[in-house]
Amino acid sequence: MPDEKRALEQKDPWQGFCAFVETVCSLQAADQGFADLMTLNDPGARNCRSIVIAPNAGIVELIHRAKATGRLRDDFVAEDLVLLQMANSGVLAATGDTAP
Repeated sequence: MPDEKRALEQKDPWQGFCAFVETVCSLQAADQGFADLMTLNDPGARNCRSIVIAPNAGIVELIHRAKATGRLRDDFVAEDLVLLQMANSGVLAATGDTAP
């Protein structure tokens, strides 16, 4: 998982948030195993998925700072990153090697 500390070090919190999300999506594009983990439906896989993408204090702070800029919706929560990653995995699965 990308280091959210680097994102928190950015002067512009919105840019830090965007860089973090872009890094996560790039990681999924580069690592099929990571991308597959995001779309597992096996109930036993939830524990594995939550370990990989569990929001920690740094990610929560990153979201809070991005919200404070007014550029991230007030109702965005850390768990929305999980949905974003699942959606990105679906895009990667659909586009394959043609447009990662």
